[in-house]
Amino acid sequence: MNRLFEAFESTGPIGTIHTAAPKPLAFAPGVFRLSLSGVVGAAESISLAKVQHQLARVDFTHLHIELNSSGGDSREGFAIYDHLRSLPVPISVRVTSQCFSAGLDILVAGSYRFATAQAVFLVHPTSRTNSDLPDRVTTHNLTEAAAELARTDARVVDLLSNRTGTGRDYFEKEIRNEEPMTAAEAFRCGLVHEIQDLTSKVDPQWPDLIRTQKFGTILIDRKLFAPSFLSACRTSATLYDWDALG
Repeated sequence: MNRLFEAFESTGPIGTIHTAAPKPLAFAPGVFRLSLSGVVGAAESISLAKVQHQLARVDFTHLHIELNSSGGDSREGFAIYDHLRSLPVPISVRVTSQCFSAGLDILVAGSYRFATAQAVFLVHPTSRTNSDLPDRVTTHNLTEAAAELARTDARVVDLLSNRTGTGRDYFEKEIRNEEPMTAAEAFRCGLVHEIQDLTSKVDPQWPDLIRTQKFGTILIDRKLFAPSFLSACRTSATLYDWDALG
């Protein structure tokens, strides 16, 4: 059996499993939309201080981020990730054009992640400029610098693997080849749960539906049972105004 699929037997109407979720057009009341575009860094257009300042001015029950970033400082990206994950509200993120490097830290802070079909993604090794090194370079400080870069790369891989459910080996390979990733590839590895107008919209009723079923004979993509995908379904329930569809 293909490892990407699970055996599944419905105790209710099987057709329900294949029904795509509705496509609501309106965000729910209480959603705050935060646009983040540009380079990630303490003195750049996307910084922890700027994010904190914008969020401190409003009350909201769901944070939705529109993201377009060419990357930047990994330390600032991690700091923004830690802050977003500390917020007591659901978070969704939509990649509008590109999501590179430290931008991925912001992306995976969201529990429901989606992108346009034209979006591109990039995981690449951490780097430092010459200005980050001492004027006098020695074996010791070069070794220390290399160790720091390796630790940062390892944290990136751990973060992406933990948030997507995809094995570390996949992202270790991506971080070495430095080749852009299409939206379809980002979808397959779990960086995004949905590609707008190309894949089915996540269904907020899906987690409750599978609790009423028993495993058996129908083959369904295993990632539909993954914690990351189930979390995306629950988060989508607070992003959209589902009642407006009725």
